[in-house]
Amino acid sequence: MERVLLLCNELSEQNPTGRHCTYLKNYLSEKGIDTETVSFSTNQQDKNVHSARPIVGANNPFNWAMLANNEMKMQGREIHEKKGFDLIHAHDWITAPAGMALSKLTEKPLIFTLHSTENNRGFSNQHSQVVSSIEWWATFEARKVIVDNLDAYNSVKYDLNLPEHKVRLIDPMQFGWQEKVLEEYQKAKKQAVKA
Repeated sequence: MERVLLLCNELSEQNPTGRHCTYLKNYLSEKGIDTETVSFSTNQQDKNVHSARPIVGANNPFNWAMLANNEMKMQGREIHEKKGFDLIHAHDWITAPAGMALSKLTEKPLIFTLHSTENNRGFSNQHSQVVSSIEWWATFEARKVIVDNLDAYNSVKYDLNLPEHKVRLIDPMQFGWQEKVLEEYQKAKKQAVKA
């Protein structure tokens, strides 16, 4: 594994997903794996962290996310053209459209992590059905789906009907979780070479 494209909402200590992405990015760097991160955050000093903030505003969070995914896709394409990457790792529905599009464009394997599903969150707004559909679509397109808790694991299996062999529960509260993610990267890369 030489370079990973990591797609995440933000790199931050302020929320669990941001913390997860930050720890994973740092771990990969320590292992000598170049990590290019595209995030909706703008406050990063790292030259390998790229901001994908939409240029125009949106009237609700879902529309904002779709606009931001367009920016994320452009950033990912530019990184691929300049440096290349071996694998794409997208986190949650909010980066899934960019992850799927970049995987198709570059023919690189997609790993998709769900920290929760829309079913777990309770279908709380007018966009819940389409968010759940995006989650299903991304689990279908991904080479491997990683979840970080039992509720998400059960939701992916039973609500999104994902075959058990395609999903892995990796608890970020357990020692060595990043090594398990790296194992999934290596498996996905080997499968891509065979295909």
